[in-house]
Amino acid sequence: MNHRLRIGALALILFLLPQLAQSGPHLFYADEAGNINWRPTYAAALAAAKKTGRPIFVQFSKEDHKPSEDQVAVLRDERITQILNRYYVAVSVDYDKPPAELKNELAKTVKPGAPFLLFLTDRGEGFNTLTGTWKAEQIQEYMLKALLDKGYNLPKSKQADAAKQVEALEKAIEQKSWSKATQTFRSILALSGYSPLKDKAYDLMDKAQEGSTEALNDACTHVRSEEYAEAKKVLEKALKTWTALPVADDVKEHLAAVKLLEVSSQQAKANRKADAVRQLDMVISKYSETPYAAVAVTRKKELAPPKDK
Repeated sequence: MNHRLRIGALALILFLLPQLAQSGPHLFYADEAGNINWRPTYAAALAAAKKTGRPIFVQFSKEDHKPSEDQVAVLRDERITQILNRYYVAVSVDYDKPPAELKNELAKTVKPGAPFLLFLTDRGEGFNTLTGTWKAEQIQEYMLKALLDKGYNLPKSKQADAAKQVEALEKAIEQKSWSKATQTFRSILALSGYSPLKDKAYDLMDKAQEGSTEALNDACTHVRSEEYAEAKKVLEKALKTWTALPVADDVKEHLAAVKLLEVSSQQAKANRKADAVRQLDMVISKYSETPYAAVAVTRKKELAPPKDK
């Protein structure tokens, strides 16, 4: 039984690691800087929330809608993106065509105009909304308060242990003992909930892995232009550069997703659409925490557009 628990804990930690340095595009307003990791669908966001125990942050927008675009721009604030990527599961949805899974929650609220934010528990139960375009500092405060009010914070009983581990992480990074730093960082991530101590650990590791986010985003840009050879070169170089650090797990996931997308593209060009769609489904299901899941969703719609009801 203990062996199974250890395996489960390791799987959860590996699931959390991609939060460090990657992003998925917003449904309507792409962020070239690659800040927020928007999940490709609400279903993917709910699955991630259940697995990680994090609350869900749903942003409702309209296409070609200035107020919606303005709100998304505010959400790109550095501190907001940190809070979202570290402690929430973020997803953007179409205000005019909300996912079926959200209909029950929407029916419980007075539906405001777009844009608006809906906060849900890790089980998909709504607990708060925020309307309009707020200043970055106000949204930061609101998001942290929501975490504390709903109990998504590191328990006081774990604070002393977290402080010791963060100190050990800082020392390991100073000594460039990357294997020890990675192991310690994973232990810190296993402590669930928001804490300034965890923020410090994230900041330390982000600095140690400086440049990795740009490399991952560069590879994704190549893939969107169907430049697969270039994308793989970028990722293979990144794997060598940060091989002993947590971001290496991200890179491996990205590389595997890129290879599937490349095969799908080749099959689509050979008019093997059914085979191409199967490859895209694999990306969506196996690599939902990477930005390539959103790429796969878009390409699947192009190959097999949904039928009008």
